[in-house]
Amino acid sequence: MKSPENSTFITLCFMAFSIYLHFNLLILFLLIAEYIILFVISLTSQQVVTKFIPEYYRNIITIFGIFFSIILTIHGFTVTNSDYTLKKIDVKIDNLPPEYEHFSIALLTDIHIGPTVYKDRVKKMVDSVNKLNPHMIAISGDLVDGYVEYLGERVKLINNLKSKYGTFFVTGNHEYYQDHIDRWMEFFKKNVNMTILRNSRGIIRRDNSNHVICVAGVDDIFSTNINVPGHGTDAKKALEGCPDTNSTNILLVHQPNAANKILRSPLIRTKPVHLTLSGHTHAGQFYVVYPIAWLLNTYLYGLHTVIGNSQIYVSAGTNFWGPPIKRWNSCEITLISLRRE
Repeated sequence: MKSPENSTFITLCFMAFSIYLHFNLLILFLLIAEYIILFVISLTSQQVVTKFIPEYYRNIITIFGIFFSIILTIHGFTVTNSDYTLKKIDVKIDNLPPEYEHFSIALLTDIHIGPTVYKDRVKKMVDSVNKLNPHMIAISGDLVDGYVEYLGERVKLINNLKSKYGTFFVTGNHEYYQDHIDRWMEFFKKNVNMTILRNSRGIIRRDNSNHVICVAGVDDIFSTNINVPGHGTDAKKALEGCPDTNSTNILLVHQPNAANKILRSPLIRTKPVHLTLSGHTHAGQFYVVYPIAWLLNTYLYGLHTVIGNSQIYVSAGTNFWGPPIKRWNSCEITLISLRRE
Protein backbone atom coordinates (compact mmCIF):
# COMPACT_ATOMS: atom_id res chain seq x y z
CA MET A 1 0.00 0.00 0.00
CA LYS A 2 1.25 3.48 -0.86
CA SER A 3 0.28 6.92 0.37
CA PRO A 4 -0.98 9.39 -2.26
CA GLU A 5 1.67 11.41 -4.06
CA ASN A 6 1.25 15.19 -4.29
CA SER A 7 -2.22 15.24 -2.72
CA THR A 8 -3.70 18.72 -3.16
CA PHE A 9 -6.35 17.97 -0.54
CA ILE A 10 -3.79 16.97 2.12
CA THR A 11 -1.66 20.02 1.33
CA LEU A 12 -4.65 22.37 1.62
CA CYS A 13 -5.64 20.80 4.95
CA PHE A 14 -2.16 21.38 6.35
CA MET A 15 -2.09 24.94 5.01
CA ALA A 16 -5.42 25.62 6.73
CA PHE A 17 -3.87 24.30 9.94
CA SER A 18 -0.92 26.65 9.39
CA ILE A 19 -3.24 29.67 9.11
CA TYR A 20 -5.05 28.56 12.27
CA LEU A 21 -1.76 28.09 14.15
CA HIS A 22 -0.31 31.43 13.04
CA PHE A 23 -3.48 33.31 13.96
CA ASN A 24 -3.80 31.78 17.42
CA LEU A 25 -0.17 32.35 18.31
CA LEU A 26 -0.27 35.95 17.06
CA ILE A 27 -3.33 36.64 19.22
CA LEU A 28 -1.72 34.86 22.17
CA PHE A 29 1.42 36.99 21.92
CA LEU A 30 -0.74 40.12 21.70
CA LEU A 31 -2.72 39.13 24.81
CA ILE A 32 0.49 38.47 26.73
CA ALA A 33 1.81 41.89 25.67
CA GLU A 34 -1.45 43.54 26.79
CA TYR A 35 -1.36 41.88 30.21
CA ILE A 36 2.26 42.92 30.68
CA ILE A 37 1.37 46.53 29.82
CA LEU A 38 -1.63 46.45 32.20
CA PHE A 39 0.61 45.09 34.95
CA VAL A 40 3.16 47.87 34.43
CA ILE A 41 0.39 50.50 34.44
CA SER A 42 -1.00 49.10 37.69
CA LEU A 43 2.42 49.46 39.30
CA THR A 44 3.03 53.02 38.13
CA SER A 45 -0.47 54.52 38.36
CA GLN A 46 -3.39 54.66 40.76
CA GLN A 47 -5.74 54.28 37.80
CA VAL A 48 -7.54 50.96 37.43
CA VAL A 49 -7.27 49.78 33.81
CA THR A 50 -8.91 46.51 32.69
CA LYS A 51 -8.29 46.85 28.96
CA PHE A 52 -5.41 48.46 27.14
CA ILE A 53 -6.74 47.88 23.61
CA PRO A 54 -10.24 49.33 22.91
CA GLU A 55 -12.90 46.95 21.58
CA TYR A 56 -12.98 48.67 18.17
CA TYR A 57 -9.28 48.06 17.64
CA ARG A 58 -9.62 44.45 18.76
CA ASN A 59 -11.85 43.77 15.76
CA ILE A 60 -9.32 45.41 13.45
CA ILE A 61 -6.52 43.38 15.03
CA THR A 62 -8.51 40.17 14.49
CA ILE A 63 -8.95 40.95 10.79
CA PHE A 64 -5.28 41.90 10.51
CA GLY A 65 -4.29 38.69 12.32
CA ILE A 66 -6.20 36.53 9.85
CA PHE A 67 -4.75 38.43 6.89
CA PHE A 68 -1.19 38.27 8.26
CA SER A 69 -1.55 34.55 9.00
CA ILE A 70 -2.58 33.92 5.39
CA ILE A 71 0.38 35.98 4.11
CA LEU A 72 2.86 34.10 6.32
CA THR A 73 1.42 30.77 5.19
CA ILE A 74 1.68 31.68 1.50
CA HIS A 75 5.22 32.96 2.05
CA GLY A 76 6.21 29.77 3.87
CA PHE A 77 4.70 27.66 1.10
CA THR A 78 6.84 29.43 -1.53
CA VAL A 79 9.93 28.65 0.60
CA THR A 80 9.22 24.91 0.68
CA ASN A 81 8.55 24.88 -3.05
CA SER A 82 11.80 26.64 -3.93
CA ASP A 83 15.29 25.19 -4.26
CA TYR A 84 17.02 24.00 -1.12
CA THR A 85 19.26 26.50 0.64
CA LEU A 86 22.88 25.34 0.55
CA LYS A 87 24.69 26.31 3.74
CA LYS A 88 28.48 25.97 3.51
CA ILE A 89 30.48 26.17 6.72
CA ASP A 90 34.09 25.57 7.68
CA VAL A 91 34.72 23.89 11.03
CA LYS A 92 38.19 24.10 12.53
CA ILE A 93 39.29 20.89 14.22
CA ASP A 94 42.24 20.64 16.61
CA ASN A 95 45.11 18.47 15.38
CA LEU A 96 43.40 17.59 12.11
CA PRO A 97 46.02 15.94 9.84
CA PRO A 98 46.69 17.46 6.40
CA GLU A 99 45.09 14.50 4.61
CA TYR A 100 41.72 15.38 6.19
CA GLU A 101 41.84 19.05 5.27
CA HIS A 102 38.57 19.91 3.46
CA PHE A 103 36.98 16.58 4.35
CA SER A 104 33.34 17.29 3.51
CA ILE A 105 30.14 16.19 5.22
CA ALA A 106 26.69 16.74 3.75
CA LEU A 107 24.33 17.09 6.70
CA LEU A 108 20.65 16.24 6.29
CA THR A 109 18.21 16.42 9.18
CA ASP A 110 14.45 16.38 9.61
CA ILE A 111 13.75 15.04 6.14
CA HIS A 112 10.29 13.99 7.37
CA ILE A 113 9.29 11.73 4.50
CA GLY A 114 5.58 11.59 5.22
CA PRO A 115 2.18 13.20 4.60
CA THR A 116 3.51 16.34 2.87
CA VAL A 117 7.03 15.32 1.80
CA TYR A 118 6.48 13.45 -1.44
CA LYS A 119 8.68 11.46 -3.79
CA ASP A 120 9.50 14.43 -6.04
CA ARG A 121 10.82 16.44 -3.08
CA VAL A 122 12.97 13.55 -1.85
CA LYS A 123 14.38 13.18 -5.37
CA LYS A 124 15.16 16.91 -5.50
CA MET A 125 17.00 16.61 -2.17
CA VAL A 126 19.03 13.62 -3.37
CA ASP A 127 19.99 15.37 -6.61
CA SER A 128 21.02 18.51 -4.70
CA VAL A 129 23.28 16.52 -2.36
CA ASN A 130 24.89 14.51 -5.14
CA LYS A 131 25.92 17.71 -6.93
CA LEU A 132 28.04 18.56 -3.88
CA ASN A 133 30.10 15.34 -4.15
CA PRO A 134 30.62 15.07 -0.36
CA HIS A 135 33.01 12.63 1.27
CA MET A 136 30.26 11.42 3.62
CA ILE A 137 26.59 12.07 4.34
CA ALA A 138 25.05 12.35 7.81
CA ILE A 139 21.31 12.05 8.49
CA SER A 140 20.73 13.27 12.04
CA GLY A 141 17.24 11.94 12.68
CA ASP A 142 13.61 12.33 11.63
CA LEU A 143 14.04 10.65 8.27
CA VAL A 144 10.48 9.28 8.28
CA ASP A 145 7.14 10.43 9.61
CA GLY A 146 4.65 7.60 9.16
CA TYR A 147 4.19 3.91 8.38
CA VAL A 148 6.46 1.55 6.47
CA GLU A 149 3.75 0.29 4.09
CA TYR A 150 2.86 3.83 3.05
CA LEU A 151 6.30 5.41 2.81
CA GLY A 152 8.70 2.59 1.97
CA GLU A 153 9.03 3.38 -1.74
CA ARG A 154 9.85 7.01 -1.06
CA VAL A 155 12.44 6.09 1.55
CA LYS A 156 14.23 3.82 -0.94
CA LEU A 157 15.23 6.96 -2.85
CA ILE A 158 17.83 7.50 -0.11
CA ASN A 159 19.77 4.72 -1.87
CA ASN A 160 20.54 7.20 -4.64
CA LEU A 161 22.63 9.40 -2.33
CA LYS A 162 26.28 9.22 -3.37
CA SER A 163 29.42 9.83 -1.31
CA LYS A 164 32.84 8.23 -1.02
CA TYR A 165 32.43 6.97 2.55
CA GLY A 166 28.69 6.41 2.68
CA THR A 167 25.63 7.61 4.57
CA PHE A 168 25.32 7.49 8.38
CA PHE A 169 21.96 7.68 10.15
CA VAL A 170 20.59 8.07 13.68
CA THR A 171 16.99 8.08 14.82
CA GLY A 172 15.01 11.17 15.73
CA ASN A 173 11.88 11.43 17.83
CA HIS A 174 9.57 11.04 14.82
CA GLU A 175 10.87 7.56 14.06
CA TYR A 176 9.14 6.51 17.30
CA TYR A 177 5.77 8.22 16.78
CA GLN A 178 3.60 6.22 14.36
CA ASP A 179 4.89 2.86 13.23
CA HIS A 180 6.83 0.58 15.57
CA ILE A 181 10.49 1.58 15.45
CA ASP A 182 11.68 -2.01 14.99
CA ARG A 183 9.65 -2.30 11.77
CA TRP A 184 11.46 0.74 10.43
CA MET A 185 14.83 -0.62 11.57
CA GLU A 186 14.15 -3.88 9.76
CA PHE A 187 13.10 -2.01 6.62
CA PHE A 188 16.18 0.23 6.70
CA LYS A 189 18.54 -2.74 7.07
CA LYS A 190 16.97 -4.65 4.18
CA ASN A 191 16.21 -1.83 1.76
CA VAL A 192 18.29 1.29 2.46
CA ASN A 193 22.03 1.56 1.89
CA MET A 194 23.10 3.48 4.97
CA THR A 195 24.96 2.77 8.20
CA ILE A 196 22.52 2.87 11.12
CA LEU A 197 24.26 4.14 14.23
CA ARG A 198 22.40 2.82 17.27
CA ASN A 199 24.73 3.77 20.09
CA SER A 200 27.52 2.64 17.80
CA ARG A 201 30.16 4.05 15.50
CA GLY A 202 31.78 3.75 12.09
CA ILE A 203 35.44 4.35 11.29
CA ILE A 204 36.64 6.30 8.25
CA ARG A 205 40.29 6.05 7.27
CA ARG A 206 41.48 8.22 4.41
CA ASP A 207 44.42 7.34 2.17
CA ASN A 208 45.90 4.78 4.62
CA SER A 209 46.33 7.52 7.21
CA ASN A 210 47.25 6.68 10.82
CA HIS A 211 44.48 9.08 11.78
CA VAL A 212 40.77 8.20 11.53
CA ILE A 213 37.42 9.90 11.68
CA CYS A 214 35.14 8.13 14.13
CA VAL A 215 31.47 8.77 13.33
CA ALA A 216 29.39 7.85 16.38
CA GLY A 217 25.64 8.12 16.84
CA VAL A 218 23.02 7.58 19.53
CA ASP A 219 19.35 6.62 19.67
CA ASP A 220 17.15 9.66 20.12
CA ILE A 221 16.49 10.74 23.71
CA PHE A 222 12.74 10.33 23.12
CA SER A 223 13.22 6.56 23.14
CA THR A 224 14.75 6.87 26.61
CA ASN A 225 11.99 9.13 27.89
CA ILE A 226 9.19 6.74 26.86
CA ASN A 227 11.15 3.55 27.66
CA VAL A 228 11.12 1.92 24.22
CA PRO A 229 12.37 -1.66 24.74
CA GLY A 230 15.83 -2.14 23.28
CA HIS A 231 16.27 1.57 22.56
CA GLY A 232 17.75 4.48 24.48
CA THR A 233 20.53 7.04 24.36
CA ASP A 234 23.91 5.60 25.35
CA ALA A 235 26.76 7.92 24.39
CA LYS A 236 29.33 5.88 26.31
CA LYS A 237 28.54 2.80 24.25
CA ALA A 238 28.55 4.85 21.03
CA LEU A 239 31.98 6.35 21.67
CA GLU A 240 33.74 3.41 23.31
CA GLY A 241 34.90 2.03 19.96
CA CYS A 242 36.53 5.31 18.91
CA PRO A 243 40.34 5.19 19.22
CA ASP A 244 41.84 6.98 22.22
CA THR A 245 44.39 8.72 20.00
CA ASN A 246 44.70 9.80 16.38
CA SER A 247 40.95 10.16 16.00
CA THR A 248 38.61 13.01 15.10
CA ASN A 249 35.32 12.15 16.77
CA ILE A 250 32.02 13.24 15.22
CA LEU A 251 28.78 12.54 17.08
CA LEU A 252 25.30 12.42 15.53
CA VAL A 253 22.60 13.39 18.04
CA HIS A 254 19.15 14.40 16.83
CA GLN A 255 18.16 16.79 19.62
CA PRO A 256 20.59 19.58 20.63
CA ASN A 257 19.37 19.55 24.25
CA ALA A 258 20.36 15.88 24.49
CA ALA A 259 23.66 16.68 22.79
CA ASN A 260 24.35 19.43 25.30
CA LYS A 261 23.95 16.99 28.21
CA ILE A 262 26.30 14.50 26.56
CA LEU A 263 28.94 17.11 25.75
CA ARG A 264 28.95 18.42 29.33
CA SER A 265 29.12 14.96 30.91
CA PRO A 266 32.27 13.43 32.50
CA LEU A 267 32.40 10.96 29.59
CA ILE A 268 33.78 13.64 27.27
CA ARG A 269 36.91 14.03 29.41
CA THR A 270 38.06 10.59 28.27
CA LYS A 271 36.35 10.50 24.87
CA PRO A 272 36.40 14.01 23.40
CA VAL A 273 33.85 14.88 20.74
CA HIS A 274 35.19 17.40 18.25
CA LEU A 275 31.96 18.01 16.33
CA THR A 276 28.33 17.15 17.02
CA LEU A 277 25.69 17.28 14.28
CA SER A 278 22.07 17.88 15.31
CA GLY A 279 18.70 19.03 14.01
CA HIS A 280 15.23 18.76 15.55
CA THR A 281 14.57 22.47 16.11
CA HIS A 282 13.77 23.37 12.47
CA ALA A 283 15.09 26.80 13.56
CA GLY A 284 11.52 27.39 14.69
CA GLN A 285 10.02 26.45 11.26
CA PHE A 286 7.33 29.17 11.56
CA TYR A 287 8.08 32.81 12.35
CA VAL A 288 5.52 32.75 15.17
CA VAL A 289 7.06 29.61 16.69
CA TYR A 290 10.64 30.93 16.59
CA PRO A 291 10.50 32.66 20.04
CA ILE A 292 9.11 29.49 21.65
CA ALA A 293 11.74 27.28 20.00
CA TRP A 294 14.45 29.72 21.10
CA LEU A 295 13.31 29.43 24.72
CA LEU A 296 13.07 25.62 24.68
CA ASN A 297 16.41 24.76 23.05
CA THR A 298 19.93 25.31 24.35
CA TYR A 299 21.11 25.71 20.77
CA LEU A 300 18.47 26.63 18.21
CA TYR A 301 20.51 26.92 15.03
CA GLY A 302 24.02 27.27 13.68
CA LEU A 303 27.56 26.50 14.86
CA HIS A 304 28.35 26.82 18.58
CA THR A 305 31.27 26.05 20.85
CA VAL A 306 29.92 24.02 23.75
CA ILE A 307 32.86 23.49 26.06
CA GLY A 308 36.58 23.52 25.37
CA ASN A 309 37.15 22.59 21.74
CA SER A 310 33.87 20.74 21.33
CA GLN A 311 31.52 22.26 18.75
CA ILE A 312 27.93 21.58 17.74
CA TYR A 313 26.16 22.44 14.51
CA VAL A 314 22.36 22.54 14.61
CA SER A 315 20.72 22.42 11.20
CA ALA A 316 17.51 24.28 10.40
CA GLY A 317 16.31 21.01 8.88
CA THR A 318 16.19 19.85 5.29
CA ASN A 319 12.41 19.73 5.09
CA PHE A 320 9.51 20.47 7.43
CA TRP A 321 7.05 18.83 9.77
CA GLY A 322 3.35 18.88 8.89
CA PRO A 323 2.40 22.03 6.97
CA PRO A 324 4.69 22.64 3.96
CA ILE A 325 5.55 26.00 5.49
CA LYS A 326 8.92 27.30 6.62
CA ARG A 327 10.84 30.47 7.36
CA TRP A 328 12.92 32.06 4.61
CA ASN A 329 16.01 30.07 3.55
CA SER A 330 15.47 27.42 6.23
CA CYS A 331 15.02 24.30 4.06
CA GLU A 332 18.69 23.58 4.46
CA ILE A 333 21.30 21.22 3.09
CA THR A 334 24.53 21.82 4.97
CA LEU A 335 27.98 21.17 3.53
CA ILE A 336 30.53 21.07 6.33
CA SER A 337 34.22 21.28 5.51
CA LEU A 338 36.71 20.19 8.17
CA ARG A 339 39.65 22.57 8.44
CA ARG A 340 42.95 22.59 10.27
CA GLU A 341 43.63 25.29 12.83
